[in-house]
Amino acid sequence: NYLYRLDELANSDIPAIIDKALELSGNEQLYYVGHSQGNLVGFTALADNPQYNKKVRKLFALAPVGAAHYAKGPVKLAYLAYNLFRPLT
Repeated sequence: NYLYRLDELANSDIPAIIDKALELSGNEQLYYVGHSQGNLVGFTALADNPQYNKKVRKLFALAPVGAAHYAKGPVKLAYLAYNLFRPLT
């Protein structure tokens, strides 16, 4: 079976990739660039493995995993309120 669960990717693959990249580069930190699913597993890996927060200098999330464009009801209202009142910085 070639299907992997997202938590397996986040807790096994991402830490292994980070460790190998740091080993090969000789650096203590790296930049993580994620796109869509890469964002999800990157954020999950850092949340579940806090020791990696010191190894990732910055995480660049290039595209969302999902969007609220088609949301309805209270979720859409919360999304609109967030966008109306969020800080601009």
